[in-house]
Amino acid sequence: MASIMALSPFLLALLPVAAKVIPAAAAVLVAWLTHRHVSDGRLQKALDWLDRTAPVAVRSVAQTYLDDLAEAAKDGVLTDEEKARALEKAVDAVLAMTPPSFAAVLRVAYGERLGSVIKGFLEAAVHSIKKKI
Repeated sequence: MASIMALSPFLLALLPVAAKVIPAAAAVLVAWLTHRHVSDGRLQKALDWLDRTAPVAVRSVAQTYLDDLAEAAKDGVLTDEEKARALEKAVDAVLAMTPPSFAAVLRVAYGERLGSVIKGFLEAAVHSIKKKI
């Protein structure tokens, strides 16, 4: 018991150092993994996949979810909440269509920002589709 008591001040002194070193080490690891995926082209292939898949997801959600909502709405105009729900459905559709190997690369590269990255591809696809109409 005495050795634990003697060690406690030492461990307490190390806590501020550990609090700085652990996040830095994690950042280095993520950067290394990301670089590894970028350097061998896997990230670019996964991004190309998203670029090709986003319009498919947009059309799929439009055919199923948005058409039903537009018919249900009296004026045919979607609310912001309905648009946000459609976007989430499209994100889910993209993730469902994405091969596990690409999904893993994207998760390593973007982490918690992956949903935002996918939304960017989806919004670009919507804009492109609207221009063609």
